[in-house]
Amino acid sequence: MRWQAHERYGTIPYQQGIETVSLFFFYAPKETRQEPMSFRGYEKWQANRHWASHAYNKIALTHIAMTTRDMAEKQQALKEIEIAEGKQKFWMIHPNFDLKAALAQLKREYGVSIG
Repeated sequence: MRWQAHERYGTIPYQQGIETVSLFFFYAPKETRQEPMSFRGYEKWQANRHWASHAYNKIALTHIAMTTRDMAEKQQALKEIEIAEGKQKFWMIHPNFDLKAALAQLKREYGVSIG
């Protein structure tokens, strides 16, 4: 995994091709969602790509939770980690999900190897 220096968080996971690093994750708990999820074209959804995206977010959020000194930020990161894990579980049961392909996607898009 490659890491990038960040003025507030020290070093954070680096995503190739991104000039600046944005640490805003927009996960919301189930109770606060406004619109129901649409299931049109369910079989065409790209489960591996979405799983990889949430895996990367989980890695970045874990790093933030472990390094920040701001307790409010830490609590928010911990909440969002739980949500990212739930989203990963959702994609793992999708008929198009393939763990090996998802891990390859994670490495290709984010430069992260796990497992």
